[in-house]
Amino acid sequence: MESQPRTPAVYARLLSFTLACVMVLTTIPIGVSAELPHENFELVGSDLEMVIALLNSSIRASENALRQFYEEDVPEANQHLSMASGILTPASQILTEIQGLAGSYENLSSLLPPFLQLQTKLGEWSSQEESLLLMRDDVVTASQLANLTDEDLIAAITAIKTVQSLIISMNRTIDDMLIPADEISALTVDAEHVFVPNELRPLIEQLRELLRLILAEIEALIHDDIPWALDPSGQERAFVLLWLADSRLYLGEPIIGGGYLYYNGSFRSGQSVHILMNSSELMTVTTGPTGAFSFVQQVPINASWLGSHIFVATATTPFVNLTSDAASLSIVLMPTTVRIESDETLLSIDEIATVSGTLVDVYGNPIANGSCRLVMDGSTLGVTTSEDGEFERSWTAQELWFGIHQVKAFYDPELPYEPSESNTVEITVSIPTAMTFRLFSEKFRPGYYIVGNGSLMANESDPLVGQRVTIYIDGVMIQNVTTTASGEFAIAIPVGDLERGTHVIRAAFQFKDDMWRYCEAEDTFIITSLKPGAYPFFPFFPGWEGSPLERFPYLFFGENAYYTWLFLLIVIAILVKAVQVRRAQKKRAKERATLIGGSSIDVFQEDIITGALAEGDKMFDSLLAHSPADPNGRIVWYYNSLITFLTRKRRISITDSMTHWEVAKLLKSLGFPGENVEKVTMLFEQAFYSGSILSDLDSLSMSVAMDGLRGRKAGGGAPAG
Repeated sequence: MESQPRTPAVYARLLSFTLACVMVLTTIPIGVSAELPHENFELVGSDLEMVIALLNSSIRASENALRQFYEEDVPEANQHLSMASGILTPASQILTEIQGLAGSYENLSSLLPPFLQLQTKLGEWSSQEESLLLMRDDVVTASQLANLTDEDLIAAITAIKTVQSLIISMNRTIDDMLIPADEISALTVDAEHVFVPNELRPLIEQLRELLRLILAEIEALIHDDIPWALDPSGQERAFVLLWLADSRLYLGEPIIGGGYLYYNGSFRSGQSVHILMNSSELMTVTTGPTGAFSFVQQVPINASWLGSHIFVATATTPFVNLTSDAASLSIVLMPTTVRIESDETLLSIDEIATVSGTLVDVYGNPIANGSCRLVMDGSTLGVTTSEDGEFERSWTAQELWFGIHQVKAFYDPELPYEPSESNTVEITVSIPTAMTFRLFSEKFRPGYYIVGNGSLMANESDPLVGQRVTIYIDGVMIQNVTTTASGEFAIAIPVGDLERGTHVIRAAFQFKDDMWRYCEAEDTFIITSLKPGAYPFFPFFPGWEGSPLERFPYLFFGENAYYTWLFLLIVIAILVKAVQVRRAQKKRAKERATLIGGSSIDVFQEDIITGALAEGDKMFDSLLAHSPADPNGRIVWYYNSLITFLTRKRRISITDSMTHWEVAKLLKSLGFPGENVEKVTMLFEQAFYSGSILSDLDSLSMSVAMDGLRGRKAGGGAPAG
């Protein structure tokens, strides 16, 4: 589902809420480490301090909400409630994260529930007070009328009924709020009271005074200000009004109600009013000094009371017999909740599982001596709850045997409770297994195989033979492999179309018999984009990635490695030829020195060198035939080969630290043609650094300029040395 776009108003409220939280948090001291001495404090100390600070802030926000409720400012109170609830969210997240690390810290799991319960009840109060204030406004409106029409009379009577019902319900809510408030005040962490003192209880009790004031105000309006006496035709009114506190009750709970008797221009005291249920008299009550009456009828625990009932009030006056409007009430069985859990859900064959359960009513009160049934795999076992509404039953793994077992609890109730059934708990009995798995390398390249192996053991040492292990890559099933007699397995998966980057490979013992326990192991690997190039023996190629060490193996292995070996053979041949020439040179030099002197030695040496250079040029031309296909790569390749030629054949001292323009300056100083030098340098700079896409014509220009630089006449004739 797509989230709705946030409006400026939403952002404004979010900013307001964030600032309010910061303001509240800054008023609470964060450092409570001195109050929490514990061996695990270094693990969870800062997080636990933050949780305590957040909960203290929630207390302050709740207190502010209660103050605003007493002032009848429900919107302002709701803002504080939103703040308190918002603070509990990060507190809950932090508690969830640190509970495992907290170890023997006591009561951490009990910190949050009282705060959540208090927020729930404060939310109920907010709705009730808002309704109460609206009904009071309706009563005030009726009191301001000169005469009541029939519609006005109905509205006024409805408002009065609702007010009376709300007053009773809100007093119950106050009782409910006091319970978590007292629990919050009693909370400790590792036996230390780390929460600041609060005023929750007195502020909650203060709300009863608010209800008394509102009720007194409404009673005054009813008796003194609302024009009950005459109807629109001028006839005197007479009525009996009946209200019930609830429209739905559980069997065994009290029926609470009341009303007013009005005739002869006033509310009448000391008069008998008959309360009828389903046309049968339930009781007779007498009106008080203000003409009001009230009653409480305890519903007996009897099935005949279940269902819907109609209540009316009747009264006999000197002038007329009065009957109230009907009020309906539904009486139902009290809901119950039975919940179970197991201390162990994964058993070895020599272990025991204990299933424990609780049975409570709709208000969370334990049901003692309740008859429950535990059903394990279709077999039923009866249990009875304790005084605390608890029960438990244990099974050995040998009783259950290998496989997955389900247990569920059922409550077969007695009045006034209704039946219920619990959640289902699964208990698995299996043999523990363990898996190891590793890849032979952490990096693989397109065209190769992902290779690895692993082992599958039972009880940590017994090999599992002939079992199926499923291989996943990034969550996608790739293949199944079978373990050998030693419990080992191996994989060789083509890289295929896997994208460049990091991937997760997982081996899972998934498709198995129930007696074996699930296990898995995983590893990560990287797919690189480096591929063998046509000329792997050169130091750099545009588009290649990785360090020289990563590229080095491709010089001698791979589909294009024959270029390297060809190059080595050529170099060896040149070296052998050079050695032969040197030996011949020395021998002939000695002969010439003996016969005709040393003047002819220089000529012979130049002939020998010229022959060697010719051999080098042939090698260079042969290599140029295999230059890269794209113009940019070809120009860079030409430049690198030119530098190699000049340093090795012309013996020009060009170092790796020199820039291409420093090389150009050196070549010009040695007498190489300046136009060719600049042409070669500029084309190399455009191809390698600018990112521009050059053309075949530029590549041809580069080749022509190079021919002018590597000719034997360039640069002043024969090379130095």
